[in-house]
Amino acid sequence: MGASRTSNKDILDAILGLTEVIKAQYISAPVAAPAVQNAAPVPSTDVGEIKVSKEYLGNRKSAAQAHANKVSGTVVLYARRNLQGETKLAFAQQGRFDTLKDRGLIGPVATYNPE
Repeated sequence: MGASRTSNKDILDAILGLTEVIKAQYISAPVAAPAVQNAAPVPSTDVGEIKVSKEYLGNRKSAAQAHANKVSGTVVLYARRNLQGETKLAFAQQGRFDTLKDRGLIGPVATYNPE
């Protein structure tokens, strides 16, 4: 320990001074505009390069349509790659799909509306 002690008031003054400097830097820093995301992705109805069997594709399409009817909303059928590297088809409501964070996401396949 040194020969003199620092008082609590001196510590508080130093903290408040640093706080003001940080606020000034934060306020004067330029704010980057947020990245614009598409409000609604435009899914393709063509599976394209996604390799799945016709039976599996038909099964997932009917399940997605049934879910759209059940929730009375738009459902997106999308392709994803699982941890084993297999291509799988899944579906989600449009609002959830727009904010989906899936590292295995390949892309949308089709969109279904309630009948």
